[in-house]
Parts: sequence; structure tokens; C-alpha cells
Amino acid sequence: MKAIFIALLILVISAFSLAEGVKETAEEPDNLTLVIGTPDITLAGFDRLYGEYIGPEFTRRTGIPVEIIDKGSATGNTEKLDLLLASGDPVDVYADYMGRLSKYSNPDYAVDLTQVLPESFFDRFYPTLLAQYRVSDAIYALPDSAWATAFVINTTLADRVGMSYLYERENLSWTMDEFDAFARAVADLGDEFFGSAFFAKQSTGDYYLQTFIAGFGATIFDLEGNIVADSPEMIQAFEYILSLQRDNVIVPGGAGIDDSEYKRRWSTGKIGAATGFYFFPGMTDGSWQSTMIAPPRAAGVTGPTVIMGNDGALVFKSKTGRKRAAELAAFLVSNDIQQFRCEAQYRFASVPGVTGKDDALYHAIAGIIDRNGILNAGLTYSFYNRVREAWYPMVQAILSEILSPAEAMTRFAEEARGYASK
Repeated sequence: MKAIFIALLILVISAFSLAEGVKETAEEPDNLTLVIGTPDITLAGFDRLYGEYIGPEFTRRTGIPVEIIDKGSATGNTEKLDLLLASGDPVDVYADYMGRLSKYSNPDYAVDLTQVLPESFFDRFYPTLLAQYRVSDAIYALPDSAWATAFVINTTLADRVGMSYLYERENLSWTMDEFDAFARAVADLGDEFFGSAFFAKQSTGDYYLQTFIAGFGATIFDLEGNIVADSPEMIQAFEYILSLQRDNVIVPGGAGIDDSEYKRRWSTGKIGAATGFYFFPGMTDGSWQSTMIAPPRAAGVTGPTVIMGNDGALVFKSKTGRKRAAELAAFLVSNDIQQFRCEAQYRFASVPGVTGKDDALYHAIAGIIDRNGILNAGLTYSFYNRVREAWYPMVQAILSEILSPAEAMTRFAEEARGYASK
């Protein structure tokens, strides 16, 4: 671990150059406050990364002290930060998961960074990702590294049903027809086997489900941020899921399955393929194997299918100048800092050229991201959490067959558009 942090210090020094060229603003503050939220995983070096390296190195370069405040909470909300803001204490930069940070990435709270950072700075990000951070012509948060969803396929079961070719393709892609054939073949192996699984007891099921339904061209948000959940493609996707449920192809009772039960089910080795994260292939007792694969696509669908849950960094409005604060925010999302986090936390960068971890599975997932595009899951919108909380009860109603897909998505879209318009 010591060697890692020595290497990081070298990276930090070189990374700082990416924050140069910041536009001059009003009188600058004597010191800066950087608030960090809840890390997406437990990592012993996370606080040290911010408190022992980023803060001191920024101070060494600029002479501006940086106070690091961890305002994460056990429930992953922003309650502590809200109290800090309400107290009137100065808060300069906030770095966190966009699902929380998006509450503040708007003109009521944050600085438009296009007015402070040079135009060339923004050219470094993936265009489809940066577009999700753009509000009209403004950008209130900078994209940081992310977790990513893709599909995971049980290779042992694929071999057993004679479909190993699905995961042997160089581009790791497959069609929805191939998924259907595979899922049904696995379900036919016996009562304890299922082709796939979905869950909706809690909101985290939306990441998994949206990755799958995007294969039909169905999304909650389009690339411009409009609510399109009541589209024909969305109805088709849910009708298909219901057909799998009625034919006992997927794990029953998805409306009552939560995240931990979903993972437990996958770890049995009795599910053919499902949405998952990089650690899913490791959830085995050794008697079976799996690997990552692209989400399946229906014929004619070319849109993005991979969800990336990016962190972000924003600068809060202040009466003082924002040059140094913007410089710090830019420093947090520099290539070298992202490289460290991608290696240490198995994350994926918001910019090309970051190599990440040196292992085959990591690069397979990175290739899936590059080839399949980044889905707009709405994480950057200030109304995201309200939309998210309205989503999974409607999915529960569909999976329980209380409401038809058309009825549920019509209700959901109407409610979501109300949040988006406020």
C-alpha cells in the first residue's frame, strides 16, 4: 500500500497541470473547503487519497490550504451536507456520486464551469458522457470516474446448452433473440435453473433493469433529458419480461427481490445471464464460471446500453472568486487521479486514455463500454432522485401484474415529467 501512495504522489504532481489555464475571476478565498460524499466502496486509501495527497499537493502548488470534510452518511443521502450549507459555513468544492451531487448541479447552487475553465478543458471527456452533464450551454459539474453495468453470462451453463459461442465472440455482443434462446435453454435444464433475473424491491434494481431494457431501445431519459418512459419500446420491453416470467424463464417474484437476494441467486450458479458488475464473475464457489458480455440488443437497436454511475465535482457559488475552487475541481477529475481510482476501485474513466486495471476482465468491460455507448440514466439531473423513487413502485406493479406495462409507464412518465418541469 505504501508503494501505491508513493506512486500516487508522483501522479498527483503531474496531474496538476490539467488544472492550469483557469480563467481569472474575482478576489480569491484564503483557503478552500472540499466536501467528499460517501465512497461507492470501502477503500482504506480513499480518505488518504483526498486528505494526505490531493489536499496537501494542491496546497503546495497554489499556497491555498484545503480542508477535507467527509459528509457521507450511512444511508448515502445528502443530509449532512444540507446542514452544513444551512449553517452558513463556506463550502467550495463538492465531490461525490452524481446520484447525490446532482441535487446541487444547477444554477441555484453551482457555478457554470464553462465560465471559469478554458473551453479546451472540456474536450477531454467522452462526448456522450459530457452531454449528460450539460444544461443548455452550461456545465455545473465535471464528470469523474464511474462504476459500470454490463451483462454477465454463466459460461458453464452456456457450455452445457451448447452455446459457448455467445461468450467467445471478440466483440462480446449478442442479439435479444440469442438471449431468449439461451435463457429458455437454461430454464429447461430443471426447476432450479432460470435463464435470467430482475428485481424491484428497492431502487437499486433500476440500474440492472435499465441496462436490459435499453436493448429494446427503451430508456427513461433520452439524450436531451426528456422523459420517454411511456414509449412503445418501453412497453415492448416489459411485455417481453412478463412473457419470460409467465413461462418460468426468470426467477419468480422479482417485485419482492432486493439487491442482496439478487446477488445471492446469481451466486448459486443456476442463472444463465443477468445484468451485473465486474465482481459478479467472482461470485462462485469454484464449481462454475462466468464472464462479462454486452447487454443483448433487439434487431435494429443501436443506442447505448451501458450505464455508468459517475462521480462528479462541482464548485458552489460564493461571493469570492472561483478560480482556485474550479482549479481544485479540475484537479480531482484529472487523468492521473482517475487512473489511481480506476486501479484501486475497479472504476472506469470519464476520459479516453486512462488504462485502468491491468487485467483481462477489466479491459473486456472497457471494450463493452466503448462499443456500446453510455446510456443516459439521468444521474446528472437535479430531479433524478425523485424520478428514481417513482420508478421502482411502477416496476413492482408490472412484475406483480397489478398494472399493465402501458398503464404503469403512463402513470410513471406523467409523474416524472412533473418533477422534471419544476
